[in-house]
Amino acid sequence: MNIYDRAHEMARELTRSQEYMNLVQAREEVRKDAAASRMMDDFHSKQQVIYQLYQRGEAPTAEQLAEARTLMEILQQNSLLSSYLQADARLGQLLTDIQKILMSAISDSRWQ
Repeated sequence: MNIYDRAHEMARELTRSQEYMNLVQAREEVRKDAAASRMMDDFHSKQQVIYQLYQRGEAPTAEQLAEARTLMEILQQNSLLSSYLQADARLGQLLTDIQKILMSAISDSRWQ
């Protein structure tokens, strides 16, 4: 099996993971609530603007950061959105752990 086939296999496994399934379920619950869905869309839009600034080597304004922080605090007070954010963080941690495993395999031998 070549490395691309294994990557596709891992992707399929990820979509069957509890972390991914929990995120999908939480997202569906948020989408059923129009107000919660709008709040999450607004947060993602603000988050995307900040991310794009960083990608261009620019810093977001203090106002943009404060607005995102305040919105995050509001989201965390909503049980649906809090569940979604927690599920998203758990999947993110899983992906970070996988990336660390992969990078450790190649970083040990890259410069030796």
